[in-house]
Amino acid sequence: MLKISCTLVTYNTLELMNVKKILILIFISMSITALLNEAKAQNRKLFAMEGIIFYFDTDSIPQEVYLIPVKLNYKGDFEDFVHKTLDSFQGKALDVYFQGMRWMMPNLLEEVQNMKYITAETAEYITPEFANSNFIKPLRGSACKIYTNLTHAEMLTFYADKGIKFVIKIGEKRYTIPIGNLKPEYCVPTYFEPMLTFH
Repeated sequence: MLKISCTLVTYNTLELMNVKKILILIFISMSITALLNEAKAQNRKLFAMEGIIFYFDTDSIPQEVYLIPVKLNYKGDFEDFVHKTLDSFQGKALDVYFQGMRWMMPNLLEEVQNMKYITAETAEYITPEFANSNFIKPLRGSACKIYTNLTHAEMLTFYADKGIKFVIKIGEKRYTIPIGNLKPEYCVPTYFEPMLTFH
């Protein structure tokens, strides 16, 4: 008689959560790779922007995000990296129309919902017309790459910056950040890659 022995393997909740996270990372990596390969096959010229993003607190696709261009070559806590970056940041956050990327990325909502983030809030909204308007709204801060399509740059219209600034509060620290529009050379935001591995 043939005897078959079986070993019962059990997983606790934490182990299952870790497996789920790994599968999510693999899925996102495969999906963005497939999209970039498709763009290459269709001779689209892409430009990658990476950095910290802030967007209004939502579980759906944000209409726009504010990108702080910076290399994400940090170690340690992500929130510490955000503070260090904003302490010395001298440029403008780029106002990126984000929602339109759903036409190129059917899984955009899932990628946004799976993205890790820190919490923040807008403390003030400063424009040339209104010097210090109270504008308190919760924000999320995260990190990503945004790929833009450079193929038809000559067809785009440049909109001048409006002199808008946000005062962002993270914990007890406040940062005044000028907001700028994307220039024509950046072109149309097309793909989004969340950087989920915060070390």
